[in-house]
Amino acid sequence: MSQDITARKEAERLQAVLTSELSHRVKNAFSTVIAIARQTLDQEGTGRDQVNAFQDRLISMAKAHDLFTHRDWQRADLRELVIQVLEPYPPERFEIEGCAVLLPQKAVVSFSLAIHELATNAAKYGALSVVQGKVAISWSFEEPVGRLRFKWIERDGPTVQPPTRKGFGSRWLRGFWQPS
Repeated sequence: MSQDITARKEAERLQAVLTSELSHRVKNAFSTVIAIARQTLDQEGTGRDQVNAFQDRLISMAKAHDLFTHRDWQRADLRELVIQVLEPYPPERFEIEGCAVLLPQKAVVSFSLAIHELATNAAKYGALSVVQGKVAISWSFEEPVGRLRFKWIERDGPTVQPPTRKGFGSRWLRGFWQPS
């Protein structure tokens, strides 16, 4: 008696690949969490605000991962990402415009955290800190060179003042963003 086990072996191989991929993603997520924890909580005088900031950043990161379930676990839609990160704020305060762009997996969490930091700073010090303030967000993608141009423009907010200290958001954005 003989039995063809080709299908079972293929299923086992696929399960091993998926398990390996999941393990890799979890390790990457924990590395990011550790980096955020160090930046946020590894300072003298850590208080409730820092703990809340840490929690908000983790939530932003988790929501970014949720976007992968809408696609092939490799890319996420930039518009969906922007809308999801800005969910805690009134939508009428934002003008969002841009072409369809699928961000690669490695960029999604970084982009999510960057947008989260911009929104947090706007709520504390910028256009979202006053009733009449608005934020215009736009982007374009230059197909031949693969360049994404992302703009965050605040209007009708308080006069911009240079920061008195460099927090997590400033350090994160400086490392992530290259202003043009």
